[in-house]
Amino acid sequence: MPRLNVVALISGGKDSFFSILHCQANGHKVVALANLHPPVHDQNEQTEDLESFMYQTIGHKVIPCYEHALGLPLYRQEIDGGAKYKSKDYAADYSQDETESLVPLLQKVIAAHPEVNGVSTGAILSDYQRTRVESVALRLRLTPLSYLWQWPFLPPGSQSSLLEDMAAVGQDARIIKVASGGLDETFLWQNVADPRTIARLKKASQRFGSADDGAVLGEGGEYETLAIAGPPPLWKASVNTGNILEQCHDEDSSVKLFENITGAGATPEEQTRSIMERIRAELPGDMSETTYSIIVLRNMSDFAAVNAVYGGYFTRPNPPARLTIACADVLPAEALLSISIAVAPGRRQGLHVQSRSYWAPANIGPYSQAIKQTMQDGDGASRESVYIAGQIPLVPASMVLPLEHDTDSFILQSVLALQHLDRIGRVMHVKRWTFGIAFLASEGISHNILSNRADTAQRAWAGYQRKLNTSTTDVDESEDESFDVWHLTHGSGKPWQSRMHTNPPEGIRADQGSAGVMPPLLVITADCLPLNSDIEWIGFGSSHATDDMGVPSHLRGLVKIFRHRVLPTSTNT
Repeated sequence: MPRLNVVALISGGKDSFFSILHCQANGHKVVALANLHPPVHDQNEQTEDLESFMYQTIGHKVIPCYEHALGLPLYRQEIDGGAKYKSKDYAADYSQDETESLVPLLQKVIAAHPEVNGVSTGAILSDYQRTRVESVALRLRLTPLSYLWQWPFLPPGSQSSLLEDMAAVGQDARIIKVASGGLDETFLWQNVADPRTIARLKKASQRFGSADDGAVLGEGGEYETLAIAGPPPLWKASVNTGNILEQCHDEDSSVKLFENITGAGATPEEQTRSIMERIRAELPGDMSETTYSIIVLRNMSDFAAVNAVYGGYFTRPNPPARLTIACADVLPAEALLSISIAVAPGRRQGLHVQSRSYWAPANIGPYSQAIKQTMQDGDGASRESVYIAGQIPLVPASMVLPLEHDTDSFILQSVLALQHLDRIGRVMHVKRWTFGIAFLASEGISHNILSNRADTAQRAWAGYQRKLNTSTTDVDESEDESFDVWHLTHGSGKPWQSRMHTNPPEGIRADQGSAGVMPPLLVITADCLPLNSDIEWIGFGSSHATDDMGVPSHLRGLVKIFRHRVLPTSTNT
């Protein structure tokens, strides 16, 4: 069989990438990627998800990432027209049909790569998709390759065999949209090839009588996926999680942001005052309406001096929630600090507890544990967003760190600080966490230890999310239910070390958020954290169980300057 030079049509979904692997397995050379995306309208606005009969478009903003991840050139074209001809068969004279957008796309690829003589598609059971790609391919004298065609009916004849084969080779594709009565939001961001997810997909499809028609594979539009990693030599790198997250959540555009502002002066006090005056001059109201602030210091030793000046701008009750970290390499050369401020519209409610208790740490500076902002959606419905301050692992009753800095201590610190996040979220009626960051202190810590700590933080986050969703999702009764990250102290003053897991339970895997919604988590290193703690958690919550997940607007500037410090974990979130 002569080797073909193939252009691979990709949508971002699981099938198109698994088909590429089979092109390679059959001796063909994949020379380019091609993708069709929604048209750009006036003012550069673009529809996120077209109601297309032919193309998956949700997640299309992530498609450029695949050029780097696979090391192959990418060609793109706008989708023109709609599904004008809806029969299973297709002829070549439907000029207004969306199928014809493939013609200029593939012509563009052929012009750049004259050797191209094959085209790969991820069609499995859809005659509608297959016949249309074949029509265009044969007109352009390209050999169509659909190696996944009728896969569920090939030996062993299982509806889930394709997903199991994807898992066997290490392809990781996440569910990013559900559109079936049998699937709910708890499936979002789950690895579609994970055995637990497959079992849940089977159960859902059987419940609605569609187990044998490709529903487990999403062939009827039950769900859509986005591939983020896979095996070499095809995959040179995974798709950067941050790139995906930025496309997943777009907070109210009326939130006013001042990002990474630096100031003039020779001392921390002078620069802090310069920054705050710049921000105050731009605000229509006073500083008391600020929702969230982020302070990045060059040296944590400047914290007290900065705090004294910063606090003078917030004299009313319930100052903004705040994150403070030290990290020199994200600051401009002359800057001793930067400050970011978010001001959200709507009714503002704060949680500002200054008393010591067994509940969570008291405030030790001019910030609130949380600010809840109630805003109106376009349809007039209210939406409550909860901004949580950075949480370090202080023992609430004594306001000191629990143990020396060793392996067991980090596990304890990680879970204790996460407990604080949970308890604050409960008071503020958070129904869903939409995003989280775990900052790790890195000064004097080896790369191997940081990697292990990143995995520990990820496991704690996954176990916590799994626990939150246990009561509302289908979970195997045999699963380990012992991991409870927030009842370590049981609200008492008794010593709690004896009740603390010294290691993450064996039953907890980082993907066990698949029992429920798994909000994205980034693990990021900083030079130093307040009070020399090893970890600091921040979270963004919502009072609505259906709000989108991803990087909220008030944290995007932070994520941008810390991109080079995002740590990979043993599993993707």
